[in-house]
Amino acid sequence: MGIPPGKGQPRQNPNPPGPGTLDPNLIHIHCPRLGGEVPLKYCLKPAQDTPCFRIMDCWWQTIDIQALLETHLQPDELQSFLKTAQPKTRLDQILDILDRLKDKPPT
Repeated sequence: MGIPPGKGQPRQNPNPPGPGTLDPNLIHIHCPRLGGEVPLKYCLKPAQDTPCFRIMDCWWQTIDIQALLETHLQPDELQSFLKTAQPKTRLDQILDILDRLKDKPPT
């Protein structure tokens, strides 16, 4: 009699843990905005209900951040986030500042 299939052999997981099983408290990265180490959990909800606008730039080399965001956000929230997460050009930033200054009443 031989060993039944699957008995006595180490189990190998054919599918490594995906973004849905990743613990956002366990992996850290240096945050260029804060200047220190932060867990992924912070980047997912820093101070508002949406992820940090730099999350894609910071995490793309470490994990599949697009897939992770797809598991944490509703499809419409993800589309909205991806549209707003696009960095503005320097010219757009200057024009935004000028618009705000134009609307500000003189002191």
